[in-house]
Amino acid sequence: YCVVYEQPMFGIYKAKKANVLFVDEEAGKEEMAKRYQLVGFKNGVVIHTLTQQGIMIDDQQSVDSLIEVIKEKNIGLVVFDPFTAIFGGEENSARDISKVMRSFQKIISETQATIIFIHHHRKDSKAYVNGTEQSMRGSSAIFGRIDSHIIITRRSQSDDEIIMAISQRKSRKGKGKVKNLIV
Repeated sequence: YCVVYEQPMFGIYKAKKANVLFVDEEAGKEEMAKRYQLVGFKNGVVIHTLTQQGIMIDDQQSVDSLIEVIKEKNIGLVVFDPFTAIFGGEENSARDISKVMRSFQKIISETQATIIFIHHHRKDSKAYVNGTEQSMRGSSAIFGRIDSHIIITRRSQSDDEIIMAISQRKSRKGKGKVKNLIV
C-alpha cells in the first residue's frame, strides 16, 4: 500500500512509489482480492499478482520468467508469500536456503527490484519466544542473508480493530531501526 500510494510505512519510513508484483503461492485470486480490498486499495489500482502459478524460486526457469515479468512491468517491489511455498527444498537446510538467497540476489541484481518475503515464526514455546530472530522458522542462513527483519505480531483483535506490534530485529544498513511500535 505504502509503495503504491507513496505513503510513509508505519507513518515513519518514506516509501518510493513503484509498481508492485505480489507472488502468492497459497491464497488464490479470490483471497488476494479480499486482502487488497481490506488493505484499502482503490478500484483501478494495478497490483500485478501471480497467484498459485507454481513459482519456485530455486528453479532457474521460474527465476528467469520472474525476471522477465519484473522487467516488462517495470516492477520496483516484489512480495513473496509465503516463503515456504516458493521453493522445493528444506527450510532447515542451509544449503537449500543458500540456493534460494542466490536466486533472490540474481533477481535483485538483474532488475534492481526490492524483495520482501513473508515468513512465519515458530509458535511460542519456552525455547522460542515470538518476536526474536531465534523464533524465525528454518535455517539460521535465512536471518544471516536478509538485509532487514521486521516482526509483526497481533496484540489484540475486535470486530472493527486489530492492534499489531511491529519490531525491527535487523537492519543491515544500521539506521532507522524501529524497536517497538504499536499500530
